[in-house]
Amino acid sequence: MGGHDLSFPDVLENLEQKLKAERMSRESPPVKPVPLYRRSWVRYAAAAILIAGISTAVMLSADMRTKSAPGAGPGIVSSGILPGTNKAVLTVDDKQIDLSSDKTGIAVGATIAYSDGEQLADAGKMIKLATPNGGQYQLTLPDGTKAWLNAASSISFPSVFNNGKRQIRVTGEVYLEVAQDRSKIFTVDIDGQSTVQVLGTSFNINAYTDEGNIQTTLISGSVKILPAVTNEKAVPVDSKATAVILKPGQQAIQSIQAAEPIKILNTPNPDQILAWKNGIFEFNGANLRQVMKQLERWYNIRVEYSNNVPDIIFKGEFYRNVNLSDILEVLTEMGVKFRMEGKTLKLL
Repeated sequence: MGGHDLSFPDVLENLEQKLKAERMSRESPPVKPVPLYRRSWVRYAAAAILIAGISTAVMLSADMRTKSAPGAGPGIVSSGILPGTNKAVLTVDDKQIDLSSDKTGIAVGATIAYSDGEQLADAGKMIKLATPNGGQYQLTLPDGTKAWLNAASSISFPSVFNNGKRQIRVTGEVYLEVAQDRSKIFTVDIDGQSTVQVLGTSFNINAYTDEGNIQTTLISGSVKILPAVTNEKAVPVDSKATAVILKPGQQAIQSIQAAEPIKILNTPNPDQILAWKNGIFEFNGANLRQVMKQLERWYNIRVEYSNNVPDIIFKGEFYRNVNLSDILEVLTEMGVKFRMEGKTLKLL
């Protein structure tokens, strides 16, 4: 930048033009972006991040000057880290299959096939679908239930639901649209930490262990949240942690580390919670560490922190099909200092 003053709108305009050119040059973007028609204040797409200032609630205005972060420039240019894509490993009994990144999902019935009908394998007895960091995938279960897996997530289930039960186990972040079947209650074991019971509904589970809690957000229908599971029976961890029933638009928050009562949030933002499923990073209200966790999972990088992590609160959205360097460029313009070494992002 060399002493040249650049306003915040100029930063967005420059990045916007660059990202538009990059997207046009890609024949098949890994994640199809979703129009941001619900956010009239968002400038088109990828570069639309505003940041509310350090230890204040003041929105950065158009006279924001650029700041050059020592060591950041070369790191951004050389990083070349692409966004995540459709990537997952399917395990059928003891056989593992690396799924095609050219496909979006699989369906399980008498056999297992890609969503376009291409056959993969016999169904076997037990099935597990797992995404790595930098991966996502979709799944249709034997009963017609649909599941979307975010990065670093998994879902395990039998190939046939017997004895009036539909039991699955999930880790990480999964969005479920459960097929209605009143004769078979649908039960989700959240990594041995919690249980969700439902007849037919749609909801999102965020249970990354490094987040410190489990967030279950109900979009439609009704679900019962139980604190823990012991074998096939859900039991409270202690007398304080009792089951709760969610209504549409509510979110249950459960601590992973401690046996605490389940908290209910009545005003979660569904667009923000389901942004990942729609190909968007939703950073509104997130601090720097929360943003970095999302980047770690999606770009398969490691973030290291110094003792001087700025107290920054983000407001805005990014498409998830942009290169990491595009996001880092915005962070640089906002004064976040870092150095990129291979696949390690070191905050200075």
